[in-house]
Amino acid sequence: MLHKLIRVVLIAVLVTLISPVSSPSPSFATGTKTLEQFLHDYTGESVDVDGYPEQPYQCTDLYRLYNREVVGGAEELIPGDGGAHSLWNNFTNAMSKSYTKVPASSNARRGDVAIYGKELPGSIGAGHVAIVLADEGTALKLLHQNYGSRYYVTQDSGISKNYLLGYLRPRQSDTSVGSVTGGGSTTVDQLGRVWMFATKANGDLHYRHTNTTGDSWDPFRKVGSSKSWSPTAATSTITDPTGQVWMFAVKKNGRLYYRHTNTAATKWERFNRVGSGNWSTSTPTTLTVDQLGRVWMFATKANGDLYYRHTNTTGDSWDPFRKVGSGNWSG
Repeated sequence: MLHKLIRVVLIAVLVTLISPVSSPSPSFATGTKTLEQFLHDYTGESVDVDGYPEQPYQCTDLYRLYNREVVGGAEELIPGDGGAHSLWNNFTNAMSKSYTKVPASSNARRGDVAIYGKELPGSIGAGHVAIVLADEGTALKLLHQNYGSRYYVTQDSGISKNYLLGYLRPRQSDTSVGSVTGGGSTTVDQLGRVWMFATKANGDLHYRHTNTTGDSWDPFRKVGSSKSWSPTAATSTITDPTGQVWMFAVKKNGRLYYRHTNTAATKWERFNRVGSGNWSTSTPTTLTVDQLGRVWMFATKANGDLYYRHTNTTGDSWDPFRKVGSGNWSG
């Protein structure tokens, strides 16, 4: 009783970074919210998931909401003594189905869950948990709650990696995309921007890119008609030596299309259909660029026939298709 009273008094004088003992909560299905939606919905808000009245609005409340809404992980008690450090020190089998442990010496990725140890000053032995928005080298940009006596969700840059135990990395490929099947694809343009393309389970295809410093993303943009793209074949993308970003994607009906940007990568040219055949809706097109600057593509038809072709050196026309072998390739 005395220990609990001391704990309450410490909260009252605005001790920072404390994490609660969680109460049971029901299981939830796979997360459907993107990280960007999560940021929009909760930045500046006070989040209380466990309903513990003496310790509302803790860092672990935000983690549990992120785990539920974005990652789609199994809901369970915070393990160990209920402090945030226990997410690392008492990592459970249930957690291992949704996350992999990444050591603190590794570079963090956007969407990782950063776990700080119980030695973290001001945490009263509880540590701290936060969502990574960017790795800044010796520091992190974090989304977290109950930091600096602020009992609401904030985004803060320059947070030291001292006392960092490691990261929990969501097993899903990208927490910024939402529910994606068939994988995604990425390329880097000549300005240093990272481009990503991904197809949702309903057939909606989206893309976006970072700014030139890589610390923020442009909004998602939808590609073509809604619910028309194959959700089981990843979009293929590459950047050629002139600066054009190319993308190839197959529709649910087996029609394969491509397009590319201008050399400044500021606008797209129109879509072009590839051949007249019924292309595989499960095997993505393979792309590469040779030393002459020609874009090569390799694509499989639904019947297992494999074809390739390449552009001329200026990228404005294609050589004829050539069939590879006698067929029966994986489609």
